[in-house]
Amino acid sequence: MKIYIINKSFKRKKNIIDKWGLEHDQNALMALIIKNNRLEIFKRDEPNLGNFWIDFAHKKLIYRIQSQVLKKEAIAKAIGIKKNNYLNVVDATAGLGKDALVLTALGCKVCMIERNPIVAALLEDALKRNYPYNNINLLLKEKMSLIYASSLSILKKLKYKPDVTYLDPMYPITKKNMVKKDMYFLRLLIGEDKDSGDLLTLARKCSKKRVIVKRQLYAPYLSGIKTKNAIISKKHRFDIYSPL
Repeated sequence: MKIYIINKSFKRKKNIIDKWGLEHDQNALMALIIKNNRLEIFKRDEPNLGNFWIDFAHKKLIYRIQSQVLKKEAIAKAIGIKKNNYLNVVDATAGLGKDALVLTALGCKVCMIERNPIVAALLEDALKRNYPYNNINLLLKEKMSLIYASSLSILKKLKYKPDVTYLDPMYPITKKNMVKKDMYFLRLLIGEDKDSGDLLTLARKCSKKRVIVKRQLYAPYLSGIKTKNAIISKKHRFDIYSPL
């Protein structure tokens, strides 16, 4: 993947390039900024957007995972969280890792899979960062892991089937779903997941209990694969599929 890499140290640049299979391109619109404390991305032709990085200690996330009503959220009901019921979950479309963090706060052990090299690099950087909240650091170190690869290849190779596979594939932009800054950057990097239907079918073959597909309320079923089981929130629908 071509990207403009900003850092004075040739060694640090080379390490990033080699690890994630990147290509430094002076003309690339997206820039990866290597700082001492974190990785950031920047869109060079839209400077007003500012820089973006993944922050698992963002105040909104902290408030959410510490909320007393977290277990009553739609995602908790969809995933099958019950008292002392700790699940192994594969988040096969990790993205920014927000839902994965929520699931770990609910007691799950989550393996994130991300195939985009820049998003994976940002995720790994966020996982390794030392936050001022010990509970966040414990969740990241003990309950979250990351695999940089395609879920279509990794799910077939897992030694043990996960209890649940979680999918949140990208969908086309419409006037109804204009995205915020973080999702705008994610969409720039990832684009649309055109093979998500194949991923759903594979996930159903590789999961013990269920597969969850997160969709916007108005969105059609993923690849037209219907299910009668769903949990509804104000903005999203969590479609629940049984294993095949």
